Amino acid sequence: MSEVLHDDGELFAGLLQATATHLGIPVSMVEKDYYVSLILRRLAASDYREQIVFKGGTSLSKGYRLIDRFSEDVDFAVIHEAMSGNQVKMLLSKLMKEVTAGLAEAPSFQDVSKGSKFRKQAFSYISKMSESPLVHHNPISSRIIVEISAFANPFPYEDVMIEPMVTTFLKQRRLTDFIHRYGLSDFTLHVLALQQTLCEKTVSLIRFSMSDDPVAALSGKIRHFYDIHALLSRSDIEDYIQEKRFLADMQQLIRHDRQAFDNPPRWHELKMLDESPLFADFETLWRRLTPVYERNLAAIAYRPIPSPEEISASCRRLMECLRGLSWDD
Repeated sequence: MSEVLHDDGELFAGLLQATATHLGIPVSMVEKDYYVSLILRRLAASDYREQIVFKGGTSLSKGYRLIDRFSEDVDFAVIHEAMSGNQVKMLLSKLMKEVTAGLAEAPSFQDVSKGSKFRKQAFSYISKMSESPLVHHNPISSRIIVEISAFANPFPYEDVMIEPMVTTFLKQRRLTDFIHRYGLSDFTLHVLALQQTLCEKTVSLIRFSMSDDPVAALSGKIRHFYDIHALLSRSDIEDYIQEKRFLADMQQLIRHDRQAFDNPPRWHELKMLDESPLFADFETLWRRLTPVYERNLAAIAYRPIPSPEEISASCRRLMECLRGLSWDD
């Protein structure tokens, strides 16, 4: 059995700092990446691994290495077609315990759910770097929110390699024995396909724009704009949004979400995308959201963020492909 690296505080802190210096990434982010990767590694070792798909913004950074930001959320979708309701409930409970073993549940987190088809809990780790003189300001909390959902769509997915930042550093230093000694090798997981992630983030923005206060609602989803811009930087995604398949996928997801979500109420009144505030008044909305984008993304990104103008251009390009889209419930 491999030794547990974070049990040796001095060695662990030294590796985190060396990795941060080598990769040019704040040490608090390297530390959080280690614990996010630990949760994912436990999933990879679980008997449930074939029934779980890793999704959401964290999958874009950890799986596809497409974005240079952190999220405190780790999202899993369950493949449950052949399972009974009781089996799903048991899976959610057991898997949550497996992947978060050794982490303390965060008592201050209020948005806890322990339902039979959806679990959401927050866990914290003891930061080895919080008192380091090298860490002057730490916007990255030592909290990780884990969601496991049987409501979320797990298809289509791909098998993608996951590699912790410390492992990237150790590989570049050719410290293979250290990697094996502490169980830090890379591993693979089912990860939601990029095309589906694009659709989900786009529909989420459309839905929240139907709120009574679109600016406030979209401020809570500001990372989606950054993620969509990153997704559209890939040629395969750029090709995808030009295809009829993209329109069909969007229609299917909109129908699903209109059945799954009651709020905001105006979401159910929407008949075509052009009528949503996101489409009808994008320039005004984005102008008001720009300060939120610049402030919030800069705090969690470890590389320079795209300009607001670049984000706006990507969103407008995406929306042009969706103009006139309607659906029948």
